[in-house]
Amino acid sequence: MAESIIITKDNIRETWANFDKNFKSEQVDPFILKAQQNDLKPFLGEALYFDFLENITDQKYVDLLNGTTYSYNGYTIYFNGIKPMLSAYSYARTLKNIDINVSRGSVVSKSSEQSEKHENDLIYRRKTEAESEALRLQKELEQFLDSKKTDYPLWRLGTQEIKRTSFRILKVPRHRQQ
Repeated sequence: MAESIIITKDNIRETWANFDKNFKSEQVDPFILKAQQNDLKPFLGEALYFDFLENITDQKYVDLLNGTTYSYNGYTIYFNGIKPMLSAYSYARTLKNIDINVSRGSVVSKSSEQSEKHENDLIYRRKTEAESEALRLQKELEQFLDSKKTDYPLWRLGTQEIKRTSFRILKVPRHRQQ
């Protein structure tokens, strides 16, 4: 069974208004699938992830995907669902890779006469912003699943808890490596 893509390019556009509406699904779907496989699946754990994909029309998974309200420590909380988190991860992957084309002769950057390319630091800032938003939404997802353990018994079943951070190790200059 091939994994189905659970969000669309339109879901990304709802969250990120500067995402071009003229993208074709064939261009964006690989980044969505990579976000599902590399960001969502390790977080949910394989058992919950595959049960979610197989039973996505069950009400508990509709709530997980689209969001719902729930009670947490006596407060009513609105949970946004998986869609915005997955949209942020997919958007970040798209930013990193969309202008790179692998051809028979080399790897090239696409360019157009009608548009002006952004500097790499602006692209990096946008990607970092999307990843930070995804991490914030992932924390909300974790809180939701922790408070609904009875509804989602496969949550953290046989998996190690994965904590993501935005910590990055930069290259150390050679003169300091001694």
